[in-house]
Amino acid sequence: MNLDITIKCSTLFMVIALLSALLSACGGGGGGGSANVGNSGTISYTVGGTTAGLTGAVVLQDNSGDNLTISANDAFTFATPVTTGSNYNVSILTQPYGQTCSLSNGTGTVSGSNITNIALVCSINAYTMGGTVSGLTGTLVLQDNNSDSLTITANGTFNFASKVASGSSYSVTVLNHPVGQGCSVVNSTGTIAQANVSNVIITCVTNTYSIGGTITGLSGSVILQDSSSDNITLSTNGSFYFPTTVAYGGAYNATVLTQPSGQTCTVTGGSGTATSNVTSVVIACATISTLTLSLPSSSIGPNNLAVIVASGDPNSVAIANYYQTKRSIPASNIITVNLTTGTDTISDTDFATLKAAIDAQLPSGVQATLLTWTAPSRVVGTAAGSCVMSITSAMAFGFNSSYCANSCTTTTASSYFDSESAQPWQDFQMRPSMMLGASSVSAAQTLIDLGVSADATYPPGDGYLLRTTDANRNVRYTDYLNLPTLWTGNSGIQLFYIDNYGGASSGDSITGKSNVLFYFTGLASVPNIITNTYQPGAIADSLTSFGGYLPSGNGQMPITNWLNAGVTASYGTVAEPCNYTQKFSQASVLIDHYYRGATLIEAYWKAVSEPGQGLFIGEPLAQPFRDSPSFTISGGQYVISTRALRSNSSYTLAYRTAASSTWTTLASFTTTQRAQPKVLYAPLPPANATQIHWVGPCSANSSQQCILSTSN
Repeated sequence: MNLDITIKCSTLFMVIALLSALLSACGGGGGGGSANVGNSGTISYTVGGTTAGLTGAVVLQDNSGDNLTISANDAFTFATPVTTGSNYNVSILTQPYGQTCSLSNGTGTVSGSNITNIALVCSINAYTMGGTVSGLTGTLVLQDNNSDSLTITANGTFNFASKVASGSSYSVTVLNHPVGQGCSVVNSTGTIAQANVSNVIITCVTNTYSIGGTITGLSGSVILQDSSSDNITLSTNGSFYFPTTVAYGGAYNATVLTQPSGQTCTVTGGSGTATSNVTSVVIACATISTLTLSLPSSSIGPNNLAVIVASGDPNSVAIANYYQTKRSIPASNIITVNLTTGTDTISDTDFATLKAAIDAQLPSGVQATLLTWTAPSRVVGTAAGSCVMSITSAMAFGFNSSYCANSCTTTTASSYFDSESAQPWQDFQMRPSMMLGASSVSAAQTLIDLGVSADATYPPGDGYLLRTTDANRNVRYTDYLNLPTLWTGNSGIQLFYIDNYGGASSGDSITGKSNVLFYFTGLASVPNIITNTYQPGAIADSLTSFGGYLPSGNGQMPITNWLNAGVTASYGTVAEPCNYTQKFSQASVLIDHYYRGATLIEAYWKAVSEPGQGLFIGEPLAQPFRDSPSFTISGGQYVISTRALRSNSSYTLAYRTAASSTWTTLASFTTTQRAQPKVLYAPLPPANATQIHWVGPCSANSSQQCILSTSN
């Protein structure tokens, strides 16, 4: 009985096991397959799946063990099965080189079948490509592998937009350089090795360009200079380049530093901005022209002045002798005449005889005269209704009643007024005249010495231009208004306009002033003049009726008082002028001509429009601002130096060749509003030039242009 029960139980267990095996063979769980029955009767199943995209070897684990190395895209199965009802957990232990793999369906519970749906998908890694940029000032375009373009506008790090697969090569190049720069690439190529690339180095530098050109005609040695520093010495014709290059956008300025001996070289296309190599600088050398000229004389000199001596007057003779010695007057210019010097006046008929005697002795080159007596000083017309001229104006024009008046009216104007003439006799058939005006031989010698000491001293000095309380005599003030501003600067002259109209009479004069060079006012008698210190060559006068009525002034201050106070020259009328300003000196004109180098007699005469009734006294050849003009060749160009150029005027230097009558301008110059010394530069003419000339305001008519000087 017990035996039967045992057999029946054992048989039953075997049947159950067989049925279980049969069920497993029919499929179930993760994918069917055969089950594994353990010794203990447990049933287990395999865990696996498929691989895609793998290019290397990947190591998987299941449940942190059971390592499985896979190196092909195929189905895979872990070696160790997992019992039904147990969990599986597949993970990646080691990624393949250069790839990244991911799992799906990697975890779960075994449930009566093999696991076959685990998917391993691998892809190749991609890495960024980049580096750093330095020195960039514009816009740079890079490329990677000839396609992935990247625009960069600032220094710093950069990365291309597209990543590069691991194991692939890269090649970074410059597609477009920034304007004016060149950029170089370091570490530009390589192969991606499982890391981002950040060591590509881009260095940009500003481009530099050579500056050069060609030189022709050179027969010696010339030194050129670029931008005031970069020198090159050339001794042969042909192309050249300066040693130092110029950065993009930098300026260049090629000049001739040292001209070759006997030649002058000119530069064409010598300046500009460097944006590429410059080869367009042209240096043309030519044999220096020897053409030159002398600038015209701008003033009367000792050879042009006649000294008129009254033979019966010992003072006149002594003064003339002293003046001749001090001023080196030629003996032929000492004109002796018979003249009674005991009276203040001379009749027009007697004067005609006197003037004829003088004119008969004058050398042709005489342009002005100096009278060495103090009387007579007036020429009186004898005809009914005639008038009185000063003796200095009568000497200049001859006695002519159109130059004087017995009533308040204008008189004939002088063509010499404000002219550029240094030869009034040739230009206008008149010779300006001045009376020395000293009352004694010793006073005359002092005055002459004062004038001589003024020559070429170019003194700093002050000028005083007064509008007084005397409404009838202050009428010249409109000429004064702009002069202080006009003469502001480095002229050495400082002018002061003093408007005392409406003020106290005590303000009508200056007192205790030093370095007085000009003093122009309007009073019947000017007080305090002896309290001032006057520069040699000083000029002063007052607009009043009878300042030139010598010796007394007819109740007003005679102009000789100015000389006694230390002034070198003065002027006043000998008959009633009725305060016509044109019958007195115009300060603006006088100062201009005096400063430009005119002698005292020239500046004074050119400043009076209607001088017929005016007497000029003083030392005529005083010339504190003497012009010493020069016209030279230096440094391969003409250098013109003069102070005589007329303000607001044009001057031209021109040349012509033997085969042409046409003049070609070398240089033109326009002067400023105020007279001032000038140094002008002009290029030399070509080697085939045969003549040059200097053109400027005509001496007899400054509104027109004339040839002032011509080369031989």
